Amino acid sequence: MTTAVNKLTLVEYLAYDDGTDVKYELVDGELVEMPPESDRNNLISLSLSTFTVSQVCPDSTYPP
Repeated sequence: MTTAVNKLTLVEYLAYDDGTDVKYELVDGELVEMPPESDRNNLISLSLSTFTVSQVCPDSTYPP
């Protein structure tokens, strides 16, 4: 037995909110749950952000 899957349009996807913190991506019209960020990825992101701010505003302290 085949189950019909209701495919979403981009507009429906952008308006979609299931009331949770789960992030989804749209693949061929279907919602696919994305895994949560890893601690390593968060650390890399924070390091890159800090470096970027230090290059853009070298004479200021961040955060203000």
